[in-house]
Amino acid sequence: MLFFLEFTTPIVVRRGETHHLPITIFLRPEEENTADRTCYEVEVNMKSDSKDWRIVGASVFSACICSSENGQQTKKTFRLPIRPLRIGQLNLTAMAIVRHGTGVCDDKEVKSFNEFFTVSDAVRRPIDVEAEGVEKRVAVDGTFCSSGGK
Repeated sequence: MLFFLEFTTPIVVRRGETHHLPITIFLRPEEENTADRTCYEVEVNMKSDSKDWRIVGASVFSACICSSENGQQTKKTFRLPIRPLRIGQLNLTAMAIVRHGTGVCDDKEVKSFNEFFTVSDAVRRPIDVEAEGVEKRVAVDGTFCSSGGK
């Protein structure tokens, strides 16, 4: 089974605003001509510095993802709500763990220890965070006297 995760960061987010970060899990069976549909238990979570980010709601999501019967790539997207707490370039790490043979997602009976496996992937990305509010420009008009006010 080939497995990886991907998340696309926005160009910039504003401090204090909640952003739903899409994290996508891709699965593809190693054998192209498999007729069996195999299901995997997937757990996705986000790691971050608590001074930089607040994860709104649940920080761990789980689901069952089944490979397609024709050997095509399967994907599942999770949306994790996050809120930046500081300004600057802040790092976020998304992690996913895929388990097979746990009995959570499979109806089939696992016959041997070799059918149990766990794989994981993690991706760290920087995100630019700018100040909240609306940009305001002020133009001051007047005369400037450089001769000491005389």
